[in-house]
Amino acid sequence: MVYVGVYSSLEAKCLGISFMEDRRKRGRRFLDLCAVGCILLSVSMASLWIIKVQEQKRKTVLYSTDLAIDGDFDDYFDLVVMKSLAGIDLTIIVDGNDSGQKQSGVDAILNLDKIAGEEYRQSKIIIGRSLNLENMYDPHVSDDLVNILKNAKGKVDIVTVGSLRDIAALYNYSPSLFERKTDRIWIFAGDAEGTMTEWNVALDETAFLRIMNSGELNIYWIPCFQKGIWTAGSNASYFTARHEEVLSDADDSLQKWFYYRFEKSRLDFQNYMASPQIANEFMDGTRNLWCAPLFPLIDGSMEEYLEAYNQERNENIDLPCGFSEKRVMFSEGGRVEYGVGNRIQVFEIYDYDAYADLMKYILRRIYSNWNN
Repeated sequence: MVYVGVYSSLEAKCLGISFMEDRRKRGRRFLDLCAVGCILLSVSMASLWIIKVQEQKRKTVLYSTDLAIDGDFDDYFDLVVMKSLAGIDLTIIVDGNDSGQKQSGVDAILNLDKIAGEEYRQSKIIIGRSLNLENMYDPHVSDDLVNILKNAKGKVDIVTVGSLRDIAALYNYSPSLFERKTDRIWIFAGDAEGTMTEWNVALDETAFLRIMNSGELNIYWIPCFQKGIWTAGSNASYFTARHEEVLSDADDSLQKWFYYRFEKSRLDFQNYMASPQIANEFMDGTRNLWCAPLFPLIDGSMEEYLEAYNQERNENIDLPCGFSEKRVMFSEGGRVEYGVGNRIQVFEIYDYDAYADLMKYILRRIYSNWNN
């Protein structure tokens, strides 16, 4: 009986030790799980913080365009590139004469949203004024535009590829608010040597003059022509590209979007299918271009495209275009006078052949990676 008792006592101790070790193991597992949970929570919180910071860093951009069924087809090339910029929070101002119906400017934007990848946000669209400024100080502007300036966390960039009527009216509403809340104003319009009233200027010359002669704005002026219609030069962004050069490798859905706009089909976009004849006719066409491939200057991605260009071409070129500060005075009839007036940044091309080649490369790269 003594041996039995001793055995029972040892057994109990062993069982007790085993029980305690089991508890310790379970305790360690619990602590390990807690540690993992804390790490995961920290990572999640950090990710949310990064996303919030990235949202705050996105540059607010107001993009004013004259997209329309009877407008210049280059506006569609511009829209795709503007939508591709990753570092901006975009609001599109559409000409107030836009119908909003099938094949309108608004329709083009909404159809582009439908084919965009998940990384692209649904477009924010504001319908602008339908009438030109009544006078130089006309302040009638959409409340939505005023609120964008008032509520922007940082400064706002403005890009105009059409009329300046909404931008001028926004400035007239409150010059102090406008000057305080805007950063760079990119204006694609005019003739560098003042020999003609270029199309975008003619849309509302009063508005153009109001902004260009304002005196207190950070203007980046990109003239469309150098010295008369269809003239290139050291200050004009104008160049041409065959559609096939820049769109042959584009995503099928993006090509469809271009074909639909080109044919001006009255079918619903989702039911549209281009015929081989339309596709070939479009790809054989040549496009006059001014704006689209310069948009990467806005979000700072131009250097990335230049680096990729140099790597693929085994080149080592510097950016063949830029800006220089000049005094310029603008007057009616598209006239410009240098050496007097406000200080603005004026577009310059240092090597036209390199410029045109790089611009086509940027378009091809953006269009071919549209949904990648």
